[in-house]
Amino acid sequence: MMMMMMMMMMMMMKMKVCSWVNWMCSQGHSSYITHLDWSPDNNFIMSNSGDYEILYWDVPNGCKLIRNRSECKDIDWATYTCVLGYHVFGVWPEGSDGTDINALIRSHKRKVIALADDFCKVHLFAYPCSTPKAPSHKYSAHSSHVTNVSFLYNDSHLVSTGGKDTSIMQWRLVERPAISLPDGQLSNSAPDFIPPPLSVTTPTQEPISAPTANGTQDPYPDSPAPSALTPPPSALTPPPSDSSVSLKDSLDPSDDTATPSDEGLPPLTS
Repeated sequence: MMMMMMMMMMMMMKMKVCSWVNWMCSQGHSSYITHLDWSPDNNFIMSNSGDYEILYWDVPNGCKLIRNRSECKDIDWATYTCVLGYHVFGVWPEGSDGTDINALIRSHKRKVIALADDFCKVHLFAYPCSTPKAPSHKYSAHSSHVTNVSFLYNDSHLVSTGGKDTSIMQWRLVERPAISLPDGQLSNSAPDFIPPPLSVTTPTQEPISAPTANGTQDPYPDSPAPSALTPPPSALTPPPSDSSVSLKDSLDPSDDTATPSDEGLPPLTS
């Protein structure tokens, strides 16, 4: 009798193990999984893989692969980290390959997408972003490829991590009026610099009487400025790039975040 009970217990344990394995192991991708997101009701999963494939899964039916992908294109996912999906196709620039975008995150308020690319940039897109060649704001602070981005729980800040520069950057998300703003609202500055609340202005240098050899005054001379003049604070605001977008949100550096431009500034005194 004891032997029979032990055999029955072993059979029951084996059945439970097999059931767990069948539930957890669903095959569909032919490469490693890179990103995964859940639907709000926990009934569906969206996954990306190393061979740039998008698959959708029906969780209640044993995590069964959904063959008709269009059935899931309108799901408002609880999280969005997949770099490939119906809502984020517009973040991919023309001519890019699958390795150009390293990470993507949607804000908790479902308003913007932050993106980490292979070219030292952090991008900010409007969400959803399903239109090809969608415009974005681009921000520079890392000196190497950006490996990941993540919003804080209240979307007040964004954190980005670098690759070879082994740095962590903290950015402040600032809501602005719905006007057309150029790229470069991110000001690389000393830690105590606070950017203007509504607009970004580019400081200019006072005119110098002595012209250069070509008859025009160089606004950014390489040689040291005369002692009577204050050096232009042009390093506070990088020049605008060739794209602009009307977004209500933009990134500003956090007060306690050092950027590469800080290395050339004199030490702060109290």
